[in-house]
Amino acid sequence: GERVELMVTQRLVQIHYRGNVVATHIRSKKRYQHTTEASHMPVAHAVYKDWTPERIHRWAASIGKNTALVVEHIERSKAHVEQAQRSCLGLLSLQKRYSSERLERACGIALEQQHYAIRFIRNILANGRDSQSTPEPATTPTHHINVRGAHYYQ
Repeated sequence: GERVELMVTQRLVQIHYRGNVVATHIRSKKRYQHTTEASHMPVAHAVYKDWTPERIHRWAASIGKNTALVVEHIERSKAHVEQAQRSCLGLLSLQKRYSSERLERACGIALEQQHYAIRFIRNILANGRDSQSTPEPATTPTHHINVRGAHYYQ
């Protein structure tokens, strides 16, 4: 929450606080992407260091195949492992509130609709959409006064 000064060149970014250099980074050539230095991350993010991707995958797989697939989609969508871990842990924590079975069904709906946002899945669970039976697909009647067969058009 403090004001800092930046000195930016084509190769470097320097951050100055009260006249002192507090950080120097090589300037990234990646446009509009995160390039966070791990040592400069907030302390709160250090909690996620204990959660390896393998540990998250095991938890997701213990819930079910759909949940594991949603975790994979989330991981591919994030630029940094820490961002993916945070999102995945948010998803998996829904198990405590809603149960493994409901989370697995909600992840199945998310996969069908190709929408993997945690908010979307949380809304499915909160609104009970995972518990609703899927409607039978509508069938076209073959015999009705207004239905004409192929013979009509010859």
